[in-house]
Amino acid sequence: MNADDSVAMEESTAVALVDGGAAPVISFERFEKVVVFNDDSEIEAATNTSYLQPAAKNYQSVDAIIKPDILLQVTGAHKHPCKQKGLHDVLKLLGNPEQPRLFFVLPPDRFTDFKYQRYLDSKRKRMMAPSYENVCKIQQFAMEVKLESE
Repeated sequence: MNADDSVAMEESTAVALVDGGAAPVISFERFEKVVVFNDDSEIEAATNTSYLQPAAKNYQSVDAIIKPDILLQVTGAHKHPCKQKGLHDVLKLLGNPEQPRLFFVLPPDRFTDFKYQRYLDSKRKRMMAPSYENVCKIQQFAMEVKLESE
């Protein structure tokens, strides 16, 4: 599963990840319009509730952004730690929201066992806790998404 996969958002559930447990299921609405951006200034200029997808395949730490405070990371892996510097930079572009949320978008076979993800420092070493204040505010979620049949 990668960022290019077609996703059936109406068939998704999300659970908050906390260090040591999970919170209740959260609803997540489908977005009809996707804005593909090439430059960070396009993030800042976009209206709230915009679904933003980077044109670059290797954009920093996230695969999509929903303004004002949602970050999406698509993965099929059992673990997917994110670089805290990339998250810090994206949160700055969003105006450092008070309650940022990071959703790990997962296939059904990874959803149930997916745990809270630690962050990586600039040397790609796993950190016990993030050092950036805005990254400390991130609440993580696991979102189960079923792929549409071709």
